[in-house]
Amino acid sequence: MTHPRSYRGRHGVEQVYRPRRPKESPLWQCLCAHFYDFIQVYPEKYEKKYGFLKPVVEDVVNKYLDCGDLTKGFARIYCKKSMLLPFSCKGRWFCPSCCGSTSGTTASS
Repeated sequence: MTHPRSYRGRHGVEQVYRPRRPKESPLWQCLCAHFYDFIQVYPEKYEKKYGFLKPVVEDVVNKYLDCGDLTKGFARIYCKKSMLLPFSCKGRWFCPSCCGSTSGTTASS
């Protein structure tokens, strides 16, 4: 019997799609709760010692916080049943989910 969200993987082995739950991640929760406060106090507390905060840092964190969120966009996939696949941030060096899927793809190639 096949699972309703199953598909045939690369080697013909049946696999089950399990949606990510990024908001349950401790990293996501920590950044969501504290990152904007950090941005506000950075110039006063840390800029003198560490230099200015590069804009790319805020961009990467914002993309990570939106990663996997259906409200930020998705693709509808039809494979026996319709599924919604949330867009990812593709943050290969920061996002644990995108980093894992990218390195797994690269390793299997």
